[in-house]
Amino acid sequence: MLDNDKPANYIEAMVDLDSKKWQSAMRSEIDSIGDNQVWNLVDLPDGVRPIECKWIHKKKKDMDENVHVYKA
Repeated sequence: MLDNDKPANYIEAMVDLDSKKWQSAMRSEIDSIGDNQVWNLVDLPDGVRPIECKWIHKKKKDMDENVHVYKA
């Protein structure tokens, strides 16, 4: 894990003690992308590679350093 116990990638998020919270945060982000019609899924032409993406995980903390939101 990186500083502040934030996973560096999807695999680290899934083995984290808070994996259910990270899964929920990722599901929320995917739902938001779909609801806002950010992407249109299409079939790729032959010989074209898809664009890769990476999850960024963050913990939003209050003034007392208590985690109150998991963001992905």
